Amino acid sequence: MDARHAGKGSALTGDAKMALSRNQLIVSSMFLVVAVGSMAALFYQAVTGRLEARQQELRQRAEAALPPGKTTVLKDRVVLIKDEGVALGRTRVVYRGLSEGIIHIDVTLLDLDPSYAYPRHISKDDARKGIPIGARRYRLHAVNRKSLILLFAD
Repeated sequence: MDARHAGKGSALTGDAKMALSRNQLIVSSMFLVVAVGSMAALFYQAVTGRLEARQQELRQRAEAALPPGKTTVLKDRVVLIKDEGVALGRTRVVYRGLSEGIIHIDVTLLDLDPSYAYPRHISKDDARKGIPIGARRYRLHAVNRKSLILLFAD
């Protein structure tokens, strides 16, 4: 044994100690990555779980506020159920559905020709900005394949 290790009671050489400390560094780094990753995953799950629960609650409240399966005109919005019409002033509107981001409605001008429906195809982006139907403007609030909700824009 040389003078460096005489008093320490260790039989490891300098190269062996470096290899051991390198292995400890690798193992501790892997542990740290796994621990941080696990904590991030738990945090993500907690946050998204709360958001999903909140969205579900809001959806249920909105559905409870509306008559089931009925096209309705409320004080600030119009709820159109697919293939059901509603008179908006001197205009009749029927929601026909949604395909590839395009909203399909039929608009009947009751003063001009009450027996003919003019088909309109409106992108969701344009509907969010506002669209004229009859004498008023409306903005898209929500749409899916079963219903269309428009807010009064004016």
